Amino acid sequence: MKVKHLTGDLLRQLIQEATTRLELARDEVNALNVFPVPDGDTGTNMLLTLQAALAEMERVQEDDPRLVARAMAKGALMGARGNSGVILSQILRGFAKGLEAPGPLGPQRVAQALLEAAQTAYRAVIRPVEGTILSVARAAGREAVKAAAVADHLTPVFQVAAEAARQALARTPEQLAVLREAGVVDAGGQGYVVILEGFEGCLAGERVAPVQAQPDRAASDSSPFEQSLAELHRQGIVETEVEHGYCTEFLVRGKDVPIDTLRAQIEELGDSVLVVGDGEVVKVHVHTEHPGQALEVGLRFGELLNVSVGNMREQNRQAAQKQRETGASALHANNGQSERPASAVGAAVATPPSPVQKAALQAVVVAVGDGLAEIFTSLGAARVVKGGQTMNPSTQEILEAVESVGSEHVVILPNNGNVIFTANQVIELTDRHVHVIPTKTLPQGMAAMLAYDPNRSVEENLELMRRAGEQVRTGEVTYAVRDSQNNGIQVRKGDMIGLVEGELVVAGPDRSQVVLKVLERIVTEDSEVISLYYGEDVTDEEAEAMRRQVEERFPDLSVELYAGRQPLYYYILSVE
Repeated sequence: MKVKHLTGDLLRQLIQEATTRLELARDEVNALNVFPVPDGDTGTNMLLTLQAALAEMERVQEDDPRLVARAMAKGALMGARGNSGVILSQILRGFAKGLEAPGPLGPQRVAQALLEAAQTAYRAVIRPVEGTILSVARAAGREAVKAAAVADHLTPVFQVAAEAARQALARTPEQLAVLREAGVVDAGGQGYVVILEGFEGCLAGERVAPVQAQPDRAASDSSPFEQSLAELHRQGIVETEVEHGYCTEFLVRGKDVPIDTLRAQIEELGDSVLVVGDGEVVKVHVHTEHPGQALEVGLRFGELLNVSVGNMREQNRQAAQKQRETGASALHANNGQSERPASAVGAAVATPPSPVQKAALQAVVVAVGDGLAEIFTSLGAARVVKGGQTMNPSTQEILEAVESVGSEHVVILPNNGNVIFTANQVIELTDRHVHVIPTKTLPQGMAAMLAYDPNRSVEENLELMRRAGEQVRTGEVTYAVRDSQNNGIQVRKGDMIGLVEGELVVAGPDRSQVVLKVLERIVTEDSEVISLYYGEDVTDEEAEAMRRQVEERFPDLSVELYAGRQPLYYYILSVE
């Protein structure tokens, strides 16, 4: 059967099939890392972004393809994770934009939308690089436009787009030397090929069986923000007096919902207010003493969906009780020789910190690892969003953290190069004044927080935090998941590998030797302090032995040791 026009229902089917195929291919896409590190997440980030788009599309009951496409773009933006997820969200946004003009959505319009998808993604990236998902998307769009000129239905448009994407993907190693050396194609480009093949297969009637989901009940029953907060409660990091005791969330579905009016009325009922949407479906989040009143406000503007009310005081009581039973976890003692502010971190974390006072500027940081989260909280971070090397947070998770703090000015420390793009999306989604300091590593973020003082002005804090983050050099030690060759270094599966500022510099069987060789690369004659943050797979005894080796190798430097408890990375190294 020849499908001549795109409908809302067909668009949902296309995204559903693409999502199913990407879920099946996730591990394959994740494995296409330039470096053979164990935390490849391109496939996961693209999948979670597409799933968020699909969930938002399914809220639209009408068959209007433009409404469905707008929902797709909105869901992708709010659910975008990592650089690949954000770029995919821009591709979907461009596709939706290409469908906006009135009239039938036949082959030519749909093909133009595919080209607009690529062009929008190119515009969103400050320095676009050929040999990436951008090249693949552009090739698909250009060839789709050519095919549409002689097509009378949609199938050949998507067939040609998918084939052009496959050919462009095969060329990516020719365009990027780093891909050629690693022997892989671009991971994001591979993910986009899978998506287009989903479109192609859907129209051809070649559907694949969906993956049987096994949802995590605890995770699915709460919002991303509540999950992050609950994790901090679980760790005993947050034990504060709650001014407004009920976390109230719901969706308002109506027609031309006046978002500003709704937000103003909700703001009268509490704090941590989040009111975002497109006028058709609006999400409301508020901490209030009167959840019923918040629901009544919502009812004035439409019908309510997904109502959730959580008692935060009870959560705090339970967290405090658990903390008393298990005892507060502290950082591993350092050598006591440093007079840096960091030497006080251990004492600050040994007991739950007092609530952060409202300041002109407050910080939202991204971190993975219980110990690292504790350190950031002790240094004054208002919110810690769980994520980083192994799981990039979504735009919405960071947005909700930003909206939950008390100050109008908020600084975000992404602490990961793959989160910076996502953090920047938040700037345009909130009325808060958001400042993103592009910290690429956790030690850079740690240095920035050490420079933070809630009593300083916004401008002074931002300048000092930026400067502090730039003065830190970072190393990482993990293990190789496959044989590879990078930067002329031969890597065997299972080897310990060391990275400096994200660049592979050493590989070998001995973890301690790899740590020392990484430090040799980043220690200079001006260096004063080495900090070792050890991961969840390293025992306290092993970490202490590693500290002694580092002290012997660098006797003139102060060496500090902290239990970061981060996954997958045995050590994160900082030199200042």
